[in-house]
Amino acid sequence: MGSLITQIKKLVTLLKNAVANFIYFMLMRTSKYSSSKKVKVLDEIEPFQPASPRNIQDISEKLKSNFAKKHGFKTKYIHFLNNYFVSYYGVVFKDFRLFIPSLVHPKWNVQVISSLRTNIVSFLSQQWSSRVIKINNDKPVAIIYELWSSTNYYHWLCDSLPRLLLLKKQDISCTILLPASSPAYVRETISWFGYEDILEIELDSIYNISSIIIPDLTAAIAAQNESLMKQVRNYLLSKYREINGKSSLPTAKAKRIYSSRSLAKFRKIANESAVISLLEKYEFDIVSFDNLSFVEQIELMSGSNFLIGIHGANLTNMMFMKDESVIVEIMNQEVFNPCYYHLGSGLDMKYNYLPCKSISKGVSDNNDDLIVDLTVLENLVLANI
Repeated sequence: MGSLITQIKKLVTLLKNAVANFIYFMLMRTSKYSSSKKVKVLDEIEPFQPASPRNIQDISEKLKSNFAKKHGFKTKYIHFLNNYFVSYYGVVFKDFRLFIPSLVHPKWNVQVISSLRTNIVSFLSQQWSSRVIKINNDKPVAIIYELWSSTNYYHWLCDSLPRLLLLKKQDISCTILLPASSPAYVRETISWFGYEDILEIELDSIYNISSIIIPDLTAAIAAQNESLMKQVRNYLLSKYREINGKSSLPTAKAKRIYSSRSLAKFRKIANESAVISLLEKYEFDIVSFDNLSFVEQIELMSGSNFLIGIHGANLTNMMFMKDESVIVEIMNQEVFNPCYYHLGSGLDMKYNYLPCKSISKGVSDNNDDLIVDLTVLENLVLANI
């Protein structure tokens, strides 16, 4: 019975995606946009091959192909708009047209539709609603977030902060638009970048803003602009030292960290107790980043040189580790997501890939719990200590 229900859920998901595909097709055909001005901030980068995982020779031929894909970036701009409407999720629209750079990675149709959180006609008609709040701002309002980065640690640090850095490098004075429920680290990092003027937008609100700035997303989905990410990393570490009165990063013996997702609702290690017992033999500290503030995470990771964890936002904290640190990403062998591979490669980390079998099959394979092969894990540890 359970298997039948799962199959029905998957069928419903497929049907929803088919509808989303059609809406997306119509949306992209009709949502031509223009900005009153745009400034080029990043040149095009030709496709290149990121560094291979350090354990590439131990990965099966089938899975090796995941790491053979090149990626590059188109020219990036900061857009200046006048008199547009904005939703809680940062979607900008006007006259039944969406401003494409405000969407979650526009090539991903399902994510575009989900970022509207309603059907397209209902969404676009909200510009004529009585609930529209008019914002006559003296200085432009900058939108540096979208659906994912408004609530997700990885997407905020790797998608939004590079956009904020581009504004800072252009010395643009502006107010930052944020969802009212943004996590503490969002506001903290904005302050670190020198922006104190915040405009909060409430859920289900629509703002009509007279002057808007939108920097393009700086990289494709699951990727980062390597140069910008290094700049963001160095800036955050520099501000951390400045704010906390530290002249340098820790020099004591570097810690080894295992990041546990035991508090998460999904995508956990099914045999985690055995994994922990193994890693404690090699002096790994067991950490749940959910229990740490942003500053505490930097404090811990800046004194670490070995991080092991299952695919998830916890691995974003490799940004704060010592140069040439070791990363072991545990990932479902059936679902490849290269975002942390790209991050590790771009930051010159010693990235290792540990594919694992799942023990559950839900609607989304990426949320399955995994079984770690302890022998493979131990060999990876021994090869890197």
